[in-house]
Amino acid sequence: MRLRLPDALPLLSGWGAVAYRVLWCAAAVLAAASMAFSYRAEVADQRNARAFYDLGLSQIGRSSAGPLVQPFSPRAKRLFNDRETLLAVDGRALPADMEGRTRTLSGPDGVPVSVGLMRADGSQHRITLTRSGSYLAEAYAGTGITWAARRWINFGLLTLGNLFWLITSLLLFLRRPRDPVAALIAMSAALGDINFYFLWSATPVFADVLRTSLANALLCIGLLAFPDGRFRPRWSRSVAILTLPAFLAGAWLGAFSVSQFSALLWPALYGAILVAVIAAILVRYRATPPGPTRQQIKIAIFGFVVGLLLLLAALVCVTMESGAANEGVRAWWILGEALVFGLGNIAMSGGLLFSLLRYRLYDADATISRSVAYGALTIALLAIFAGSERVIELMGEEYFGESLGALAGGIGAAFAAVMIVPLHHRIEHWAEKRFQKNLIHLRHDLPLLVGDLRETAGLDRIAAAVLDGVTHGVRASRAALLVGGDLIEARGIGPDEVETWRADWVPAAHDGLDCARADPVFPMRVPLAADGHGRVGWLLLGPRPDGSFYGKDERESLAEIADPVARAVQIVSVRARRERDQAERIASLERGLAAVMDRLTIRLAPTPEAAS
Repeated sequence: MRLRLPDALPLLSGWGAVAYRVLWCAAAVLAAASMAFSYRAEVADQRNARAFYDLGLSQIGRSSAGPLVQPFSPRAKRLFNDRETLLAVDGRALPADMEGRTRTLSGPDGVPVSVGLMRADGSQHRITLTRSGSYLAEAYAGTGITWAARRWINFGLLTLGNLFWLITSLLLFLRRPRDPVAALIAMSAALGDINFYFLWSATPVFADVLRTSLANALLCIGLLAFPDGRFRPRWSRSVAILTLPAFLAGAWLGAFSVSQFSALLWPALYGAILVAVIAAILVRYRATPPGPTRQQIKIAIFGFVVGLLLLLAALVCVTMESGAANEGVRAWWILGEALVFGLGNIAMSGGLLFSLLRYRLYDADATISRSVAYGALTIALLAIFAGSERVIELMGEEYFGESLGALAGGIGAAFAAVMIVPLHHRIEHWAEKRFQKNLIHLRHDLPLLVGDLRETAGLDRIAAAVLDGVTHGVRASRAALLVGGDLIEARGIGPDEVETWRADWVPAAHDGLDCARADPVFPMRVPLAADGHGRVGWLLLGPRPDGSFYGKDERESLAEIADPVARAVQIVSVRARRERDQAERIASLERGLAAVMDRLTIRLAPTPEAAS
């Protein structure tokens, strides 16, 4: 019998819904407890790290034999320069637990301490260090920040990213209780925020492996069926089945890598699943017609792209941190890593949250356009600054025989400042053309179109062109055009419904857009007014397909087209009245001429007597 894979995720109902609620509540409680206990864990970790620093050592990791350390103080750097494993302090073996290590390492300042270390080749040696609380203060002198401030800022930024995932999970749980995709992502977010080691330090490794694997697998399955619960393309069903085994194998290999092959295999497994998920989302996006579903996928893709870029920036910070010249520089790279990592988590969770809640889906284009514009502007300015500074520095060395130092940096900054405005305009225009095509067409094409039509076409043709252009440009669910109190044309709504709505509508007397966000029928009313013509009518627009109100860019575009549309409507109306008057006059002249011709015919006709 052939096994048929399901085409879609089932809606949550019955016992399945009850089981999901129970499991989510348990995971959310553990996640909240982890975040609460993370403060206590951070305090303990700071005491432990401070005990290492007071000996002139910095803990950078852990091996099977003990903590990996590298020299921190100038005295320690003179005694050894490489990463080594700390084995003993004053002849006592270093305990495995954090509290025991802290007690063993701590003591009064100024006391010499014998430290046992093991090199990378396995050989052991002893050195004598002097315990002092001044090492950290000396390292951070002149950096503009203290070690404790850096630790707490770092903790706050990372906690903020985790908190945002938990909020996302809670909102999806409450707002989309039967949606299987929302349920998978909500459960994944709750599981991802759990830290068993904060709750119980003796947690077995396999428990954390299972938790992380399940959280990653649920997230990937939810993305493969995003946003309507259907697996498209069909091969994404096979990927969904392989996610949990692949993540389990990868997490197990990552936790117990004993060879170079296994150390390379688990990132390959993770990467293969991630590439397959991204490919499935892109294929589905290209096959989805314009509408709310396409906008949902667009917002999710945008959130993930921004998040991945920020996580890549975090990796760059990690690389720069490891090669920092001193502890002060290293501290700022650590803070940069925490900042971009936290923002990356917020971008990913925020994209999924707004998409699944279908909140302001049609603001995605404007958001993407601005983000790309500001990102490209930042990169361009940094490139101009770095390039001009380097060129000026080289020119100074070539022609003056000395380094220009801060002068080169100042001139480079001046070049970047001069280029801000022209670069901003060019990049913003490019981003709008790339990501806001509909608004660009509305702003530039509709005024030209109605300007051409007003000389030859009638009011019905003008109304059709305006409503078609506006509904496509701002994605209005319905629209109507009123001229002089008469309904000329409507889209997405019947004339009777428009007249029913008009019975309770009082047109605003003020100039500018009339926005009534609470009106479900026509929340946007655009007065058609032009200089020298006054108000000639109204353009009435319903909400966007997701029920949201129009964004700033759309409102500006509507205000911008109001004048040319009003002029076109007024000119066509005046021309129509003139043509109607001319037609009536011609008809009257024709009737009078016909009457005269009839009388002349009667008078000129021969009488019977004359004929005889």
